[in-house]
Amino acid sequence: MKFLKSTLILLFIPFAVTAGTDKPAEKTEYVIDNDRSTMTIKGGSTVGSWDADVTTIEAAFTVDMEALEEGRSDEAFLLSGFSIPVEDIISGGSRMTKNIHKYLDKKNHPQIHFTLEETNITSEPDSDGKRFTISSNGTINAAGADNDVTLNLTAELLEDGSIVFSGVQNIAFSEYGIDRPSAMLGTVKAKEEMEVHYTLYLVKN
Repeated sequence: MKFLKSTLILLFIPFAVTAGTDKPAEKTEYVIDNDRSTMTIKGGSTVGSWDADVTTIEAAFTVDMEALEEGRSDEAFLLSGFSIPVEDIISGGSRMTKNIHKYLDKKNHPQIHFTLEETNITSEPDSDGKRFTISSNGTINAAGADNDVTLNLTAELLEDGSIVFSGVQNIAFSEYGIDRPSAMLGTVKAKEEMEVHYTLYLVKN
């Protein structure tokens, strides 16, 4: 389930100060509002489907609004950190939750981390510079294993000054060296592929 690295979120971009401009860029610090945000892992098995909610995401961003509006991808966002506490991944039943924590090796690797490497931002047509398509390359570390991922998501600037990231990320157990979970002597087995659905609200810190 290293997948969750993949979360993401979502979602992060190297930031640099633009030199030679007459006025400083509008740089603002943002954090994730966990009360408004949602992230859900959806999977299946030989007998049905399952899901689990990520209830806490710890992340900090610096956003250069001028760079974002002008489409300067490598200057728009600085990701200071993005992590998910494994203990805050919760499923409907206590047994399922315990199994998730077991396969993610919560004891030895209590956090899932995402590290951003590069990103590309494109303003969507007819959005007045308020909606963007983002493709970000990075690395997710979960259960002690690294996996390179590409996150494709949408970002929208809201009237209240917050930013919302949304998308769906496909992941697989094998990408993180995790055997497909099974039960009942192997007669019930999880499907290899999963999806992480997320809507993340960033608010000014």
